[in-house]
Amino acid sequence: MATVDTKTTSSARSMRWVRRRRALRGFVTTYRKSTMGMIGLAIMIIFIGMALFGPLLVDKARLSVSTPPGTPFQPPSAEFPLGTDNWGRSVLDLIIRCWRLIRSTRMATSITHLVIFVPRERAGGLPTSRPLR
Repeated sequence: MATVDTKTTSSARSMRWVRRRRALRGFVTTYRKSTMGMIGLAIMIIFIGMALFGPLLVDKARLSVSTPPGTPFQPPSAEFPLGTDNWGRSVLDLIIRCWRLIRSTRMATSITHLVIFVPRERAGGLPTSRPLR
C-alpha cells in the first residue's frame, strides 16, 4: 500500500486558495511599484479618513452661520488653509465635515443604479416569447 504525502496532496479548495494568494501577492507587488497607483491609494485613504473621521475632526460649532470663526471671504492663512466662505466658515472644515454627505449621496446613487438599471439591462438580454420579425 502506497503512503500518501499530505504536503503534496491537497484538495481543490486549498489549491484554489493557493492560486488566489499567489495572484494577490503578484498584484500587490506590481501595484507597489506603480508610483501613480501609490499616489492614488494615498489620496483615496485621505478621503476615506475624512469621511469616517470628519465629524470627530471638525467641531459642529465651527460650521455655524450665526457664529462663524472668521470673516467672510478671508484669504488662505495658517488658521484657514483654504480661506473662508461668504459667511466666514472655513472651507477646509466644510469639505471635511460634508464629505460624509457626499459619500452617502454617492452610495445612494450606486444602490439606485443596482436596483433599477441592472435588472432592466439583464432583462433586456433575455429571449422574448415571440421571435422578432
